[in-house]
Amino acid sequence: MRIFFLSTLALLACAFTFADASAQNARSLKINITQTPSGYSCEYSGGDNAKGDVTFHVGTKASVTLHVGAGSFTIDKPDITVDPNDQLSIKSNSPTTAVIQDTNTVEQVGAYKVTAHAEDGTAISSDPGIINQ
Repeated sequence: MRIFFLSTLALLACAFTFADASAQNARSLKINITQTPSGYSCEYSGGDNAKGDVTFHVGTKASVTLHVGAGSFTIDKPDITVDPNDQLSIKSNSPTTAVIQDTNTVEQVGAYKVTAHAEDGTAISSDPGIINQ
């Protein structure tokens, strides 16, 4: 009975570790755009920093979901700008959300360009990074 109990605990520990790893490989970023006296400013929440960079541990597919924050802003389909090992692709895109898929099989520093548009037509661009390590 003791062996069965210890085996069950080991299986549960593995399951929770796997669930935690999966949760870490799906990041949701919110693009917060504010108007300042000199124009618009863009900041991210949900990433590793305010620039929207995210880091994943190599080995499990990963994804980054972008949501434009409050206000009347839309986002274009992101452009992959740095992808030396062909790891990144655009999975889906709508006017307020985009999903970037990361194959995440090798280490690399990648980046993508996302452009948001204000109601007045002003384009606000940023270049967050996706780091596989």
